[in-house]
Amino acid sequence: MTRVGIWMFLFSLMIMSTMTPMGYADERKIESAYNSPEGISFTSYSKKWDEAKLEGLYQMLLNCGHGEELQSLKKVVLDPERSTGKSGARVGGYNENESAIRIYEADVIPVERILVHEYGHHFTYYWLKKKEGKSPNELTEASEWSKLRQLDGYPIRWSGSPMTYQHKWDPAEIMAEDYVLLFGIASQKPPTRPEEVVNYARHENEYIPSVYTLPAVREYWEKAAGLLAKPLLTEPEIQGMELEQASGDEPARLKVKLESVKEDWLSGKVLYAAKLVLFPTAGGWPEREIATMESDSAEDLEITIPISAAEHSNDKYYGHVSIWAYHEDTRQMTNTPLYDNWVELSNINESNSSTSIKKVLRDIPPPWDQQGLTNILRNEGLKRWPIMYMMIDGRLQAMGTRGVSMNQDGTINIPLKVLARTKLAKKATVAFRWGGHSFIVRTGQEEAVVDGKRVPLKLNNVGGEPMISANELGRLVGAQMTWKETESTLVFEKRLESRIESIGE
Repeated sequence: MTRVGIWMFLFSLMIMSTMTPMGYADERKIESAYNSPEGISFTSYSKKWDEAKLEGLYQMLLNCGHGEELQSLKKVVLDPERSTGKSGARVGGYNENESAIRIYEADVIPVERILVHEYGHHFTYYWLKKKEGKSPNELTEASEWSKLRQLDGYPIRWSGSPMTYQHKWDPAEIMAEDYVLLFGIASQKPPTRPEEVVNYARHENEYIPSVYTLPAVREYWEKAAGLLAKPLLTEPEIQGMELEQASGDEPARLKVKLESVKEDWLSGKVLYAAKLVLFPTAGGWPEREIATMESDSAEDLEITIPISAAEHSNDKYYGHVSIWAYHEDTRQMTNTPLYDNWVELSNINESNSSTSIKKVLRDIPPPWDQQGLTNILRNEGLKRWPIMYMMIDGRLQAMGTRGVSMNQDGTINIPLKVLARTKLAKKATVAFRWGGHSFIVRTGQEEAVVDGKRVPLKLNNVGGEPMISANELGRLVGAQMTWKETESTLVFEKRLESRIESIGE
């Protein structure tokens, strides 16, 4: 198993839970107990958890997003013993019939994190039943939540699925993990320094669309539970990356331009951390670099990551850039997804001299094959990677999570909003720059404005979403389109002679 595969296994084991029955008599000695004002019974069979600590767990739950479902929780049990469930070893479990949470190995595991996950089961079971009349194990692809979560193409264990059980593909587990990220962050000790934001909270299944990119999912739960809607942070989308060569004693640096995660009306500072992980293609341990900053600006930002670890190496690396952000006032966090922002870093020796090595950076699709994950995902039921990517002049932009579609005849339709910056995508006018040209496209019109000139344009409407076909986009910008099936990547790269014809002044 690769290093990444080992990490993913350990992470899933840490939060693994099951909804198998736990209602059995326990004759062991209760070491401590606490009853909340709502009547929730907190019981510990561990000597490490006294009454004060149990009350602290209750106070922590109060800091999580909650509604009337809190009063229906009956008990929380801390157990120092080990346990197994249908996925093997488990450290937590939720019993829907008894409205009870049980946490195992309570002497050694992070009880607080596990409790928030298990309460996520209680919250989502309760409100899903109220809203759709179903439990998570009764969900199908046609359910309201399922559609909002955008899980098409993934091997989700929907009701009636013939596939063997896999913890991270269980809708109930996805819901519980979503709850942790959307409503459980405020229960955790807040980071005080930007570097503490990295890995502050992560989803067990990082292959599916990031819940931070799906505000409709948060709204679904807020409306169901009657929660006060918070001003949302946007995903810290990376606008571009530029490699700065080493100079003198200064190492090479990666300059990352990104969107602020806050709108201009949202006050307070944000802690940002940028993490670069470089994996040597020849093998060996990965190199890690972190850069941090604080900002209260709603404008675009730039953060610079040193590349000192790989400075004197002739190895070729593939790596991942991630941005993590935490807003102190609203106690929310967000981060870029695992399936985006992969790069290849290599060296070019232009004069056969060890002192004239130039580093070259290019974007690549996620290297699941190199990390040994392709076969693992295939064995779990993922037949084809469901996210499409679009290469624009060497810049790779994730597509599948934003509504790309492919017709039966192979025509690829691209939502106009993916061509624009995130904040501009909310408007009816989409503006972007490409290859030194400026483009303005207005939905509902059969024309675009290129460098101030009006040109004809054919748009498609797919499910109410204005889209442009890949071929039409290539014609518009004067680029040749290539579809790479094995990489699930749409490439626009070879510049053609200009064919833009205006339709009048």
